[in-house]
Amino acid sequence: MRRASYIIVVISGIIGGWVGYWIGQPTVSLRYWIGQPAVSTSDFAWWSKNVNLPEGLQHRLAGLAAERQFPLWRFLLAIGMAVLFVCVAALVVEWLPARRAQKVLENGTPVEATVVRVEKTGEQRQVQGRGGVERQLAVELDVRGEGGSPYRARTTQFFTESGQLALQPGAGVVVRYDPAKPTRVAIVEPVAK
Repeated sequence: MRRASYIIVVISGIIGGWVGYWIGQPTVSLRYWIGQPAVSTSDFAWWSKNVNLPEGLQHRLAGLAAERQFPLWRFLLAIGMAVLFVCVAALVVEWLPARRAQKVLENGTPVEATVVRVEKTGEQRQVQGRGGVERQLAVELDVRGEGGSPYRARTTQFFTESGQLALQPGAGVVVRYDPAKPTRVAIVEPVAK
């Protein structure tokens, strides 16, 4: 994952924890909405005993105090929401772009392109079965679309060692592009010389 992706996922986790915490607050719990009879406020923390609350809210809080377990479920709700938000953010940040690239590789229109610039992103992954490592590269291309003038596009993909060596500025490659969004491209292979 890129650094920006980590930041988005962490912020999502913080927001999820905050949302879970506030959803679990006594004022929005089920007991609050159904208004169970008051028991006592002696089971609340010191800060809630010293606060002058409206009578209706104090009544509802006292009902929650009788449960003697709402702090635990509130804590678990906050943790659960944080985990849920992190999973959703990771899905959006990592899986969706990879899925788009896969769709372009499967259904895109093949054309030739010229490599303009190659940058290492620093990401790598183990290739199962081959025992190698693929490194992620951000590649800027001049794409020669069907019947149109060349245009600039950028793709980020994982490549093997031999694929990395073939991607040098000026090298020709075969790419597939999405006709609906021509700047969305995926490199298929180097052009045979």
